[in-house]
Amino acid sequence: MPTTPGPRMNGGHNALPLAQPVYYAERALLGALLLEPHRHAGLTGIDAGSFSHAAHGAVFTAIGNLPVPDPVQHAQATTWLNEVLDAAREQARGLTSPYLHTLIRACPQPRHAAAYARIIEADHARRTLHGRAQRLAQTATDPTLPHPLPAVFAEADALAKIVEGLAARVPPHPGSLPRTAAPPRPRRP
Repeated sequence: MPTTPGPRMNGGHNALPLAQPVYYAERALLGALLLEPHRHAGLTGIDAGSFSHAAHGAVFTAIGNLPVPDPVQHAQATTWLNEVLDAAREQARGLTSPYLHTLIRACPQPRHAAAYARIIEADHARRTLHGRAQRLAQTATDPTLPHPLPAVFAEADALAKIVEGLAARVPPHPGSLPRTAAPPRPRRP
C-alpha cells in the first residue's frame, strides 16, 4: 500500500509549511525567560513587536510586566507561570499551559537568552526592511497614482529612516583581517 505524504513530509496538497528559523529562537528565548525570569532585565533591542508570532509577543510582554519571582519559590511552584499565562491570554486567547511548557522544553540553554534575543532582533530588522522595500517597489510601479514622484520619494525617505536607525544600533563592521604575506619564493641555484 503506497503511503500518502503527511503534513511534515514534502509534497502532497496537505503539507504544512515549515517554520522560519527565527520561530525556534523565539521559543528558546521565551523558554529561557520562563525558566529564569531575571534574564529579562538584561535584554535590550526587542519588544513584543519584534516577534514573528503574536502569541510569542504576548508571552514576552507578560513576562516583562510581572515582577520577577523569588528563584526558590519559582523552582518549587508554578504560581508565576500561571500569572504569565493569565496575563498573556488577554492578548492571545489561544494560549494554554501546555504551550508554556513546550516553550520551556524548547530552550536548550537559558544562559544564551541574549543570543536568542539578538537573533530575534536581526530577523525583525530584516522583516521591517523587506516590508518597507516592498512598499517602495509597489509605489514606484503603481500606474494609478496621479503624482507618483512625491509618493515614491516619501517611501524612499521612510526606508532611509529605517536604515539609519538600524545603522545606529548595529556596530560598524570591524574591517577585514590583515592579509598574511605570501612565503618567499625559493631561489633557484
